[in-house]
Amino acid sequence: MEIRDFEVYQLGSGVAKGQTWASSAIILKVTTSDGVVGYGEAVPTLRVQPVIASLREVGRVYRGKDPFNFERNRWEWYKHDFYLSESFESTTALSAFDTACWDVVGKVLGVPIHALIGGSFRDRVRVYANGWYQDCVMP
Repeated sequence: MEIRDFEVYQLGSGVAKGQTWASSAIILKVTTSDGVVGYGEAVPTLRVQPVIASLREVGRVYRGKDPFNFERNRWEWYKHDFYLSESFESTTALSAFDTACWDVVGKVLGVPIHALIGGSFRDRVRVYANGWYQDCVMP
């Protein structure tokens, strides 16, 4: 099994008029030679296009690699881009590929990712959300 293809999707339109909280999401879709699909997400903040460019660069290195070889793939990227390997764009792009590979491995083995990385710690999680920014209004 090897990484055959990848696609990058930008969701959202960035900052809308008067909405300082608006953002984009960058989703990575990785497809293997066996047809298994894995997804990862890159954190864009306000650097959407540089992150997308980094995803394409990481993808060039990951294409043809075994998604089970996390450390080897990461090392190949480090050798390819050693002077930028700690940049924000490079780190978030690498994280998206790493997550997508974990997703592929979990699907191939038929187990959730949390089972692969140490198991669950809690059965329930308390949720808190806050959306009150300066320009928000009640719906």
